[in-house]
Amino acid sequence: MEQENLDVTVGDGAAIAVPSGQGVTLLDIIWNSIGPDGPAPRFRFVAPAIAKLGGSVGYEVTETDLVALCQSYVVGKLAEKGVAAPLVLVSIADRAVEFGVSDPEATQYFETFSIDGSTCSREIF
Repeated sequence: MEQENLDVTVGDGAAIAVPSGQGVTLLDIIWNSIGPDGPAPRFRFVAPAIAKLGGSVGYEVTETDLVALCQSYVVGKLAEKGVAAPLVLVSIADRAVEFGVSDPEATQYFETFSIDGSTCSREIF
């Protein structure tokens, strides 16, 4: 992917509350990434507690946090920017990983959601 053409909002390091209570921050938002049906902004978060080695939070807990991030954070950011996207991708990693770069040491989870008004619904592909 041509990285120089990305419309990116970089996170400010502020903690974002999630149900598990784990530390989560926004890495970045890539507004102009494309999904199967058009624009699909990517919201990328960092949560060190999900690390394979030394982490204390597993996928089952993180899955709930991903849904909460979509509902409580993503929907508001879409509204702020005036973006109506059929799909959004929400990811969480134990460390900052450059977009489009593979890091086999990183723990990363991804979910795709459709947005209907202020409701996030998981999409299974």
